[in-house]
Amino acid sequence: MKEKNTWQIVSAVIAIIAVAVTVWIHFDTKNSVEKKTVETLAGYFDSVDKDMSYDLVLKTVYEDSKRLKEDNNTLKDELEILKGQVSTDEFNKTAIENSYPKKLSDIFVVDSVGYEHRNDLFTDSFGNHYTGTHVLRAGNFGVPYVVFNVDKKYDIFSAKMVLSPETRSEFVFIVQVFADDKLIYIKDDFNKRMGAINLDLDITGATTLTIKMNISNDVWNSGEGFCIYFVDATISTT
Repeated sequence: MKEKNTWQIVSAVIAIIAVAVTVWIHFDTKNSVEKKTVETLAGYFDSVDKDMSYDLVLKTVYEDSKRLKEDNNTLKDELEILKGQVSTDEFNKTAIENSYPKKLSDIFVVDSVGYEHRNDLFTDSFGNHYTGTHVLRAGNFGVPYVVFNVDKKYDIFSAKMVLSPETRSEFVFIVQVFADDKLIYIKDDFNKRMGAINLDLDITGATTLTIKMNISNDVWNSGEGFCIYFVDATISTT
């Protein structure tokens, strides 16, 4: 009987030891995993220290992630604001650039007959000197003209209209300016004794700017005396 009781006690102790070992192994494994997790996270987060408890590390990482998400949303909002500012700045920059007079020589020529642009020094019939002239020359090719693409971007066409010293006094020039197909200016008695004629013409909304020249004397020839010159020619916005 005594031996039976002893065996029962030994069996109970063995069972208790087995449970204790299982529990110890579980907690030891858990502690090992938690320790490695803490060490790994410490390498990625400045706010995590390898000596911190596992629960504290989880809380810290959660708070960091939450803060990073909030910061990311804030950055997105700021980026959208900056995009809007950049668009506004670009718009303002374009508006400012277009507000300055632009040389007519920088504008694309769509079509022309008897037209050329020169960069050499030119002296008009009154002895005034200019550099950069738009020339319409009479000839046997018909009515001289030039068409510029202003692309609805400009409001004012400005220039001086002059003649050369070689132009004969009896020659009378006819000048027409069109904004698209609309006649916006005509001068039908221009001669060398008048000097420079200033042009400031409204071309708002026009796609093309067209300048035509004719000679009322019905004299068609070539040479400097059969040309009309546009100097200081610019286009601009108001």
